[in-house]
Amino acid sequence: MTCSVLAAAALCALIAGCSAPGPREGYYVTPVDMLDVLGTYPLSNGDTLRITREHNRYWAQTGRIGKVEIVPVDSLVFAEKAGILRYTFTPLPFTTEVRIDGMAPPNAVRALTRRPTP
Repeated sequence: MTCSVLAAAALCALIAGCSAPGPREGYYVTPVDMLDVLGTYPLSNGDTLRITREHNRYWAQTGRIGKVEIVPVDSLVFAEKAGILRYTFTPLPFTTEVRIDGMAPPNAVRALTRRPTP
């Protein structure tokens, strides 16, 4: 990466609060790992997050955002296919904790590094 792209990524993180890359193709999550993820999670805002699998796709659903497709981006880390939210799952004894973070839109870094046209 060039310095301008790194600077734009850092600026993107400061502006949009993004802390993770967007969805990437081809990351595989084993069925055993998914046992720690599938299920229902009470959220601190009073809403409930439900993670489900339909065929070969994973879905996150809450009362506020509705049902959105999520894709694995790392071990026990998922991102909305639209690139808005990231879901990080941490297995603990007798439970699994979930953390939801905002991400920048997929083209935010490109928009920040684009030179203005004359």
